[in-house]
Amino acid sequence: MPAVEICVIQPFPVAFFQRFGRDHPLGNSLGAAQSAWQAISTYVEDHKLLGPDTSFIGLYRNNQFEVAPPDCCYEACVVEPLALPPAPGLTLGNICGGRYAVIRHHGAYETMGDTWKALYLEWLPRSGERLRRMPSFEWCRVFPPAQPSPDAWLTELWLPLERQV
Repeated sequence: MPAVEICVIQPFPVAFFQRFGRDHPLGNSLGAAQSAWQAISTYVEDHKLLGPDTSFIGLYRNNQFEVAPPDCCYEACVVEPLALPPAPGLTLGNICGGRYAVIRHHGAYETMGDTWKALYLEWLPRSGERLRRMPSFEWCRVFPPAQPSPDAWLTELWLPLERQV
């Protein structure tokens, strides 16, 4: 299992497109994610915002196992949205600050589920940590537009933790 690091961050701004399962022909969380990524990718390309420091975050607003597939909500975000041109459906928000467990996933997105399972099912039960009731997120640090080879992709998985007292 890859190493897990505990990080504390301050809230930071993002701009995002939010989609629900019902917004896509698949009608589920995967469809919501695909639709949101398409929207943010098109926006970034149309406004020529993609640069060497551009990074993206993806998050599920709810647990896809607890919510009916059409109601699953996904947000595809671009980080550091200073002075972004407005667009229909583009929302400004923040990623919450606090304590997180962070694990790095190298490679294609199709195998990211295995990294999430390792974090949730292996690391978390042994860590003595507790989940904070807020969304986990995936921070895409090296991704397809910057590097076409999936072997070079780097995504950090951020799991929110309760504050220790």
